[in-house]
Amino acid sequence: MRWRRDHQSPKANELSHDMRVSVGFSDPSKRVYAAVAGQARILRDEALAAQLWRPAQRAWYPAGSSDQHLSILRVTPERAEYWETPGRVSYLLAALAATVAGKPAAVAPGHKLP
Repeated sequence: MRWRRDHQSPKANELSHDMRVSVGFSDPSKRVYAAVAGQARILRDEALAAQLWRPAQRAWYPAGSSDQHLSILRVTPERAEYWETPGRVSYLLAALAATVAGKPAAVAPGHKLP
């Protein structure tokens, strides 16, 4: 996994002392969620920065992909989990079934990736 990051930011300074990170992702419109934990390192790679560059990032890095503050945060995953949640109707049906059965509702368990 890779993200762009200013190598002189307070967060980059934190990473110089402890490279353990946790990263989350969500797309509520598709009802998918993920969490990744692992080790990070900061890379200064102009070719990779140019490949990952998007024009909207110019607000943070005015000189573009060659901005001297731009760096890449590479995360090597150690653990990951993801969830796909059902829609609202599924939640309501599960709640109704649980109420009738007198048992807790079981909806959308998470999945751990090796």
